[in-house]
Amino acid sequence: MTIPIAPVAAYLPRCTVAGAGVVESVHIPWPTAVAPTLGGELLGNPGLEGAYVAGLAPNFALKGTPTVDEEGTIIHGGSAAQKVTTSGDNEGVSADTVAIVLGTHYQVSCYGFLPTVGNSTSMRMGRTNANITTPTSSDLAILNAWTEIVGVVRCIAANPSSINMHKPAGLADGIFYVDDVSMKPITLSTTLGTPQDTGPYGTWKVGATLLSGTQQGVIVCVDNPYVPRSFVLAYHDGVNAILEKCVAGTYANLISTAATYAAGRVPEVRRALGTNTFQLFYNGTQIGTNQTINDAQIIGNRWATWWSTFAGNTFRDFMWSPT
Repeated sequence: MTIPIAPVAAYLPRCTVAGAGVVESVHIPWPTAVAPTLGGELLGNPGLEGAYVAGLAPNFALKGTPTVDEEGTIIHGGSAAQKVTTSGDNEGVSADTVAIVLGTHYQVSCYGFLPTVGNSTSMRMGRTNANITTPTSSDLAILNAWTEIVGVVRCIAANPSSINMHKPAGLADGIFYVDDVSMKPITLSTTLGTPQDTGPYGTWKVGATLLSGTQQGVIVCVDNPYVPRSFVLAYHDGVNAILEKCVAGTYANLISTAATYAAGRVPEVRRALGTNTFQLFYNGTQIGTNQTINDAQIIGNRWATWWSTFAGNTFRDFMWSPT
């Protein structure tokens, strides 16, 4: 079997600097911010308002067998919040499932409150089912203050899904409050930074500072940066370093390995000239094994840039070199 490889001669670097002609590398010290566009709210009762039944907000369901009550004093917005008293691991409440689209990213969020006395040790935002990726957002730990938890998930099975708020396993039971829950689709093209015509080979990297539970890194070998359908992603989500490919809108995870996150550390992907071998690095250390990507929709694509699923993430030093 012959594996297709993009013709080397056709993809020499074509990055230019005004007055300097053709150069063989790209360095953007302060990449412009990425501000992903969010679609409309999907959840039926994001504010947890309306007529509670047996202590449970409309459009929500029990996760496990906690005790639930309508709360009218400790609220983040509107006139009510959901009070949850747990008596076992992973207990909480789930938003009703909603229709989602395969391959689409969704920003999910909620506000949580741990009272000073009688609190649950923590509160976690999770997925209702395996139709979306698992949120990796930080757990709630601040006492006596409404705190927002934000994450970004992707639809991996075209069936309804949603999020839940629960007490993590192994921690002490107690009380937490939930309010203002949200799930909104993200327009993929708005997660890309300024497109760079680097060609399909070389080393791409960027310094990344992110909110845990969101994703940030580089996107390379992109077919069309304004309507991206086929590309390679190298990023961190606050827990794992990840390498993925997307072919005509269908994602495949190639590497997902725990790698200690710190602000400013560098997700990086390398592809040697004339090969279809891709390598994932995080802060200079290779993560996982070499991966062969030989999809015709990817291997000849020239475009690359920095990438983020959340507007609060910041970048430093986007770089590309031909080796």
